[in-house]
Amino acid sequence: MESKQNSNIINFKKPFQFNIGRIIFAVLFVYLVIIVISYAFKSHISAYEVQLGSLATNNTYTALAVRKETIIRTDHSGYITYFAKENTKISSKSKIYGLSNEKPGTSNLIKGEYSKEELAEIKEILDDYFYTYDNNSFYQTYNFQNSLNANLFSASITGSNNEILTQDMSVQYGITPGIIIYNIDGLESVTTSNFTDEEVHSLNYSSKNLLEQTEVSKGDPVYKIVTDENWSLVIEVTPSVIRMLEDKKSVKICFTEDDFTYNASFESLVKNGKYYLVLHLTNHMIRYADQRYIEIELITDAATGYKIPTSSVIEELFVKIPVQYATKGGSSNQDGFLKQEKNKDGTLTTVFYPVDLYKQEEGCYYVLATQFNIGDKIIIPSTGETYMINEKIPLKGVYNINKGYAVFRLIDILYRNEDYCIIAINTPYGVSNYDHIVLDGSKVTNGQMIN
Repeated sequence: MESKQNSNIINFKKPFQFNIGRIIFAVLFVYLVIIVISYAFKSHISAYEVQLGSLATNNTYTALAVRKETIIRTDHSGYITYFAKENTKISSKSKIYGLSNEKPGTSNLIKGEYSKEELAEIKEILDDYFYTYDNNSFYQTYNFQNSLNANLFSASITGSNNEILTQDMSVQYGITPGIIIYNIDGLESVTTSNFTDEEVHSLNYSSKNLLEQTEVSKGDPVYKIVTDENWSLVIEVTPSVIRMLEDKKSVKICFTEDDFTYNASFESLVKNGKYYLVLHLTNHMIRYADQRYIEIELITDAATGYKIPTSSVIEELFVKIPVQYATKGGSSNQDGFLKQEKNKDGTLTTVFYPVDLYKQEEGCYYVLATQFNIGDKIIIPSTGETYMINEKIPLKGVYNINKGYAVFRLIDILYRNEDYCIIAINTPYGVSNYDHIVLDGSKVTNGQMIN
């Protein structure tokens, strides 16, 4: 009986129960996954707030030194002994060098007796050389030798024992007053008007030290004389530097080797598309007379204006259209131009295109080229006169995002370095203080919505 009762039991499946909570959770989970993935792969637009600022504009250059230089050549042959110290002033009474038929030896010049004053001066020369010697400036050894020779020679001809003179030595005196230099490099005739880019940048530069020669022939160069305290320095600069200096009459420079500063007058030149600054100095030439190339720092006033990141700067293409072709369209009184177009049946019609007039220059408006192409014809409605667009011009600017979408604004760069630009204030159709611009202009297009 009991087994028959168990066999009558019937199993029923539980009915499906709709769980709205699980469905909502699944939908939210999928939505969050999509949001996270889209955010990870989305190009993020960062903004930068425009503010007044400045940039230090110190720049270091290797300058070409231009002086009035004359190479002096000997009229005789023989073994040469120099007496004049390089980079010192000489006159027509200065003993420059001596020539002899036999190779001079030091012993020929150090015989005899010297006064206490003469010995003290010679000792001072020796001490000065000992304490200031520099392995990187070996030419100082030649200066030491010449200075010592000059003092020994002077003592010999003023002392009581004239026999210490080298046999048959012919003493040569200065020809004209100036600064004596013993290096020649072939650039003695360079001026501020005939220099080349190769000379400014010391390409293939070489020089000859005349102190190294012990024997000369008639006509050989023996020294160089600089006859004028007025001299110049030539450097290549960027157009932005020229623009910063256009309202100035002088600029401060610093000689980096000794931190000596000088206010130099200047002029700017353009040669073969390159910009050069020619700095004019009226004294202190003797400090650097033995150097053809001199390291200087150009110290200008800090450029002041709106400071923006260099990464924000982009270019948009513009077209130029004469101002007389501008007109007003529709009831909006919007500025624009009438462009001639063809209908499908080949007939001509005119279409009004509203535009923003970015700037006016030389009788033309500059407008974005988004609605115009080279070859388009613009019409004056009253006369029917046409103008054909013949070029597109890139202009620099940034994207303003104050309204939530990118609007191209013009900028006038006063100065820039690797990270920042200083742009002019009050540029027409430009930016204002505290405007928000796109930090990386390459990630945005004009008119793009910014989330």
